[in-house]
Amino acid sequence: MNQLLIEPAPAHVRRVGDMARIAGIVILVVVLIAIGMVLVRGPDFVARVTVVNTSPYDLDIDVTTGARDGWLPLSVATANTTTSTQEVVDQGDTWIIRFSHEGSTIDEVTTSRAQLARNHWRITVPDKVTQQLRAVGEPPDNS
Repeated sequence: MNQLLIEPAPAHVRRVGDMARIAGIVILVVVLIAIGMVLVRGPDFVARVTVVNTSPYDLDIDVTTGARDGWLPLSVATANTTTSTQEVVDQGDTWIIRFSHEGSTIDEVTTSRAQLARNHWRITVPDKVTQQLRAVGEPPDNS
């Protein structure tokens, strides 16, 4: 009989099959880690959103997506002040901004992410909010 068929390979000789199996496992682990990172990726953030409140009322400002999948408190905008909030969760292509006073919604404004970016992420409280609060006889907060 042929000696090569009877004697095992020396201990220091690695078989190609073993190396291919190890390489396959390493590649599979890398692919699974990459997929996992995509699946558990956190939200995007906007560095800073500024609210300009020229009204005489303290207002709560909340934001949500176009899908209205939950309100995120953005800021408590004190009367006649400019307030900045850092690291705000990006609401996507459509932002809905809610203006509330003492727990009551006064107005909502829908805008695009692109428009907010053009405005340097500044939200100005609409005059309509002040008009509605005055119409119901709400006294100003800064008196």
